[in-house]
Amino acid sequence: YCLDKKRIYIVDFKILEDIECTNNRKLCAPIGLFYVNNRQKFMPIAIQLNQTPSDSNPIFLPSDPEYTWMLAKMWFNNSDSCYHQSAVHLGSTHLTLEFVAVVTHRQLSPSHPLFRLLVPHFLYLIAINT
Repeated sequence: YCLDKKRIYIVDFKILEDIECTNNRKLCAPIGLFYVNNRQKFMPIAIQLNQTPSDSNPIFLPSDPEYTWMLAKMWFNNSDSCYHQSAVHLGSTHLTLEFVAVVTHRQLSPSHPLFRLLVPHFLYLIAINT
């Protein structure tokens, strides 16, 4: 039923596997299984914190002890946040738009309508990227 209705989703952070962290910090590359319930809420139903199945890499479920499940979700959310900030936000926003900011200042007159539209969005962009 769930597969037919396309209500099961997998989120795989394999891209985070083997990333080295500084200062003895840890980053996992989890796999999450999610379900969209009848109220249209996106619900986690299983989380594995690392890519390679093994006895030391269990699959966590909502039926696990409360704080065990909470920690599994926290680790998953941390990986999601790291991916979003580094790849999506920084990579697809700041670094992608930097060349647009440079070209806008080099090629368009300050009186050009596109210049006037874009420039407020570039405020501090290059400073943040540096």
